Amino acid sequence: MTPQALREKLGLSRSTWARSLGVNERTVTRWEDGDSEPSGLAAEVIRGLTSALDAGVSPELAGRKVSLGIGALLCGGLTRSR
Repeated sequence: MTPQALREKLGLSRSTWARSLGVNERTVTRWEDGDSEPSGLAAEVIRGLTSALDAGVSPELAGRKVSLGIGALLCGGLTRSR
């Protein structure tokens, strides 16, 4: 799943997505325009979110967790409930 498709599935704005991943909004724009690809922790979080959604986690739950930031996502994890 592309970063843009994932962001949209989670119902997040570019600014919320950027803030949550610890990057600036221009970085997100470059990913979505195909000028660069996520790397480091952002790439790991994107892969993890894609896997979680593929495993049945609701996009709404994942979106709420992501909007709290990477720390909350990594510490709180994702479960299939709700």
